Amino acid sequence: MAVYIEEAHAVDEWPISSSRFNGNRGVVSVEQPKSDQQRLELAGKFVRDFGMETPMLVDSVQNRLQNELGAWPLGVYVFSDGMLAYAGAPQNCTVAIAPARDVALRLLGATK
Repeated sequence: MAVYIEEAHAVDEWPISSSRFNGNRGVVSVEQPKSDQQRLELAGKFVRDFGMETPMLVDSVQNRLQNELGAWPLGVYVFSDGMLAYAGAPQNCTVAIAPARDVALRLLGATK
């Protein structure tokens, strides 16, 4: 499961002109959503553009989950039975997915 949070580089707050990870869609150029509905629409576009098959939750524009977990700009979390089992923080502008995968597999009773 993924959670769509606040826009990191909204054009009305902190614009950048990179399209490095955006395939042939060009530069990402969106304003920071002012309503939950606007954020839902952007999250839907993200899911469609990247062909995500993972369920996507969307944080409110009050950024409740982001503020609670410290998820900005990127975070990887594993939950089990409603409890936080793993929290990964970015290092050098990236987050390692393997440790989260290993925790999730262990919780599921599987191995790497």
